[in-house]
Amino acid sequence: MITEENQEPLASLTVRGFRGAARSRTPAPGGGSASALLASMGAGLGAMVGWMTYGKRKFEAQDPVMRQLIPPLDVAMRELIR
Repeated sequence: MITEENQEPLASLTVRGFRGAARSRTPAPGGGSASALLASMGAGLGAMVGWMTYGKRKFEAQDPVMRQLIPPLDVAMRELIR
């Protein structure tokens, strides 16, 4: 875990740290890093909605759909941070 963190210096920043770095006079983080962060957040929110829907009696008809959607959203959330 420590090795991975060292190889991903932007991913180890706090939200405030990333925001501060994005406004500085450095090439990274740039638009690609900021876009990946936002896409990762979107995928995470999508997975959250899926988990909040899955297994609820009120939405049980949607369980098969949620079972298909949650895993790729979770993978995308993790991969986009890299």
